[in-house]
Amino acid sequence: YGIGWPVLMATMTSVSLVVGNDSGPVHVAGTVGARALAVCGPQLRCFEHYPTVEVLAIQREEMGCVGCGFRGEHGYRAACDFQCRALMELGPEKVFERIMAKLGVSRGE
Repeated sequence: YGIGWPVLMATMTSVSLVVGNDSGPVHVAGTVGARALAVCGPQLRCFEHYPTVEVLAIQREEMGCVGCGFRGEHGYRAACDFQCRALMELGPEKVFERIMAKLGVSRGE
């Protein structure tokens, strides 16, 4: 929205948690040391070099296609281009629960 990367980076260092998908802003949050939650589909190892970024993804045991890296031998299908099954299985409730846990807010508060 025209604020630019320097302002975005400064903002990230002053908020409690940055939440996003596997995108530039979450990588930037990791670079500046901001706490972040990356909601991911099949690419699980994108953030392992950022200690402040936690990845939220369905585990392979829960769904065989997770971690496929878009490879057919690991479950990739043409439909994955339109809707990632692993990402859709997370659902907003699971994402919200993880956000609240990271912020230290219990469900009753």
